[in-house]
Formats: sequence, structure tokens, C-alpha cells
Amino acid sequence: MLQNRVDDSPAAGEAERARRARGTECMSRLASGVAHELASLLMAVCAEAEMAEEEAGEGSAAREHLEAIRGAATQAMGVTRHLLLACRPQPLQPSEIDLGAEIAAAAGLLRWVAGEGLAVELALGAALPRVTADPLHLNQFLFLVAGHAGTKLPEGGRLAVQTSRLPEGVGLAAVVEGPRLRPSLFGAAAGFRLERAEQIARDHGGALRITSQRQRVTLQLALPIAER
Repeated sequence: MLQNRVDDSPAAGEAERARRARGTECMSRLASGVAHELASLLMAVCAEAEMAEEEAGEGSAAREHLEAIRGAATQAMGVTRHLLLACRPQPLQPSEIDLGAEIAAAAGLLRWVAGEGLAVELALGAALPRVTADPLHLNQFLFLVAGHAGTKLPEGGRLAVQTSRLPEGVGLAAVVEGPRLRPSLFGAAAGFRLERAEQIARDHGGALRITSQRQRVTLQLALPIAER
């Protein structure tokens, strides 16, 4: 009788990890290439729509439709930038931003990343000062948390994105709640990209702070207030 034997030696494990890494790198290059091509096409759509707007009469129905097309293409370009950042880390490009507005604009994509089982809620502080930050990198931080929480909490849960005033600046927090949620689920050993999340915090002049209570984990970073 023939029996299938599984090679669980250290060498076999290393070979399997290398094979998976090559597969991940291949998919990353593919996704990056697709994102670049889409971005180029969308830039052409925006340019053509803008020129057509100039030819259309002011207040005409055609101009309104063209403005809607250009707006949708601009939003789609933002999605491709997120895809590029997920494939390969991009240089930090900080600017003065309204943190609440940036998070609200990315809420739809955030809910898609989280999945149907994870309810996403926004609790954005009012009248907060503008901050100096890279919105794409901040959104990536939220996407990392949302995607991981959605995977690790198949029975469902809740993700609350909060902004608040802190002594050292403005706080951005991702609060995850769910049955049997443990702090260890947001460690590197559990598959969470902790190193990347910490790097995003450091790039913005702070550190990632992780606190936990019963069935709740909070990941928070502080952002510098924009200089006036």
C-alpha cells in the first residue's frame, strides 16, 4: 500500500515559506502593474472630460454629466493609489489635511476591506485642528486593522474609527470589539502586519499604542498639528 508522507523537516518548511513568498511577490507585481495601467487610463478620462467640459455650455446638462464622469474617475484614481500602496510601500508625502474629511472619504473602501461581518462606525471629533500627515498611509493603517479584524472575527464584530484631541496632537484610533477577542490577535504572530503599522506611526512622529480591555483592542497613533 502506498502512503503519502508529509515532509515536516525544517528544510521543507523553509522551502514552503520561500515558495509562498515568491507567489506573494508575483501577485504584488501583477497588482501593481494593473494599478499603474488603470491610473494611466483614468488620467486620460479625466483630461478628456475636462476638455469636453470647456466646450460644453455653462449650466448645460452635458457639462453636468461630464463633471460627474470626471469626479468618478478622480475617485477611482484614489482607489488605484491605495492598491499601489498595498503592493509596495510608497514614500511618505505629508501635507496639511482635514483628518475627519479624509477618513469619511475612505469610509466606503474601509467597509469593503472589513467585510460584511465587521460593522464599521465613524466617531470623528468636531472642530479638530488640521494635521500634517499622508492620508494614503493613514488609510493603509486603517485598512490593515480592518482587514485583519474581519478575517480573525468570523463570528462578527465592530470597528470604530475615532479621532480626538490629544496633548501631543490629534489622535487616530481604531477600536476593535468582538466575541473572544484577545490582544494577541493583533500581534505579528497572528498574521497582523504590526511592523508596518508601527512604521506608519513612526513616520508621523509618534508611536503605535495598543491597549486592551475585555473583548476590545484599541490601536492608536498621534498626529502632529499642522503649523500655521
